[in-house]
Amino acid sequence: MRRAFKYRLFTNANQERELGIMLETHRRLYNSCLDQRKAAYEADATTLKYSQQSAWFKQERASNPFYARLHFSSAQATMRRLDKAYANFFRRVKAGSQKPGFPRFKGRDRFDSIEFPAYRDGIRLTDNRLYVQRVGTIRVKLHRPVQGTIKTATLKREASKWFVVFSCELPDVV
Repeated sequence: MRRAFKYRLFTNANQERELGIMLETHRRLYNSCLDQRKAAYEADATTLKYSQQSAWFKQERASNPFYARLHFSSAQATMRRLDKAYANFFRRVKAGSQKPGFPRFKGRDRFDSIEFPAYRDGIRLTDNRLYVQRVGTIRVKLHRPVQGTIKTATLKREASKWFVVFSCELPDVV
């Protein structure tokens, strides 16, 4: 069974700035991948897949300093997020029962989380400190203990405050 645990982060000015830059870069990555998919379909009716965009991102990291600062696994999670939005769109089109809702470009107020799909890969919790790659060590208010095994971590901004959400694997309740 999976369970989420959400904790408040207390950042200093530098960490706040770095997290803001990281979030903005992920948003721009999402929007540029969406733009590529739309342009490819409009130009010659082909659909770009996640694997093609991941290969593009790997090459783009060499020339774009902002993309080079992103953790690769979290960038892949952002591209998978778009891939999932496309899959859900086509599922709704095929079902015909719901309004499909094509994936949208995300504005600054519509993109508020960064996922780290594997715990200890760019992010880890030690006591009441959270280490985030290229951001540093951030204080965490652990108001309750984390139960089970942490599988994923998501950094989330809500009302100009930062939180971390751990998705944990717990034993099944019988």
